Amino acid sequence: MPDEAVKHAYLKLKIKYDFIVMLQPTSPLRKFQDIDRAIAIILKDKSKSLFSSSIESRFIWKKTKNNYCPINYNFKKRPRHQDISFYFENGAIYISRSSLFTKKANRLGGKISNYVMPLKRSIDIDNIKDLEEAEKIMKSQNRKYI
Repeated sequence: MPDEAVKHAYLKLKIKYDFIVMLQPTSPLRKFQDIDRAIAIILKDKSKSLFSSSIESRFIWKKTKNNYCPINYNFKKRPRHQDISFYFENGAIYISRSSLFTKKANRLGGKISNYVMPLKRSIDIDNIKDLEEAEKIMKSQNRKYI
C-alpha cells in the first residue's frame, strides 16, 4: 500500500511538517504553479486534505454482468452534456495534514478540498498511449522530458 510507505518514510524524518505533499511521477504535466495553488486552497479552506482533479462533462457507463448501465445520469431523462459535470481525480497532487496522514495512513480524510487543473495537464501515465500523449504535449511546449 503506497500510503503506508509514505507514512513510514515521514515517521523516519527528524523534522516534522504540517503537511505531506505527494506528487505522483506519472503526472509530468503538472506545473509548480499547480502545487502553489493547491497549497493556497488547503490553507484557505482549512481542510485536512486535498486532491487535484479535472472537470469532465461526459456520460459514463459501466458494464455489468449482462448489460450496460449509466453511472452519472438517468438515460430516460438524458441531460445536456454541459449540465453534467464531475471531478475526476487526476493523481497529480495530494496534500494531507501530517497529523491526519500519520493517524489514518490515507492521503484523504476529514474535510477534503479540491484543486481543479486544466484537462490538458491532467494526463496520468498508465499505459503507452498516455506516455505518447504526454510526450506530444511536452514537445509542443518545448518542455524537456526523458
